Amino acid sequence: MRKYALVLTCLSLSLALVGCSDDNPAGPELSNSDTATIEIDKSLSNEAAPTATYEVVIENLTPATGPGMSQPFSPPILATHRNDMHVFKMGAAASSALEMVAEDAVGGPLIDMLNGSDRVHDVAVGGGVIHPGADMVLEIAARPGARTLSMVFMLVNTNDAFGGLDGVRLPARGEATYLVPAFDAGTELNTESAGDIPGPCCGSPGMGTDEDEVVRHHMGIQGHGDLAAATYGWDGPVARVTVRRLN
Repeated sequence: MRKYALVLTCLSLSLALVGCSDDNPAGPELSNSDTATIEIDKSLSNEAAPTATYEVVIENLTPATGPGMSQPFSPPILATHRNDMHVFKMGAAASSALEMVAEDAVGGPLIDMLNGSDRVHDVAVGGGVIHPGADMVLEIAARPGARTLSMVFMLVNTNDAFGGLDGVRLPARGEATYLVPAFDAGTELNTESAGDIPGPCCGSPGMGTDEDEVVRHHMGIQGHGDLAAATYGWDGPVARVTVRRLN
């Protein structure tokens, strides 16, 4: 596993189906012009279909305790995409791009990967960290055929914990709310050692011991290293995400 240097100054300072059901299948005969019109309509691509815009509110639910503000989130990375892809998946190995986010809050490779995929419609990236008790509002677009949302961000005072959404369906109208758990990327041992953690509690990017596991639910801070569970731990979901359709 390659390690990458990370500058964490910002962390220390402060993701219609239109159906026709004809009761008379035989129906009237179509003229040539009618047939041509239907063929053109069917050939309309998703690119020509109207897009929808969504507001995404990400709230950090971890407790605001102690030096380093418990568990700040790294700038979140969001993508709208087809439903046949995953940015991460429970029980599967993390990609190298996800590994870099989960271990060191390095988002560039994942952003590049998403922007370069023909399965992705839009990508949005937060402009800074989200501290405990704070929230961030982003906007992202979607279109028919690419109306699922994924998101990832690191819990920066951990070895490789991240939060996110794995391909949730965007609401056709109104809003939807998701409670987001913490996931373990399975790429770095949870030593909870100050020498392995990049966040403001420790300032040690690019360190840690490799682990070869799959993405799973994170067990939280156990207090067996340098991090006290009472200061850096959390109970239950780490984030609340509200997705609201704007148009």
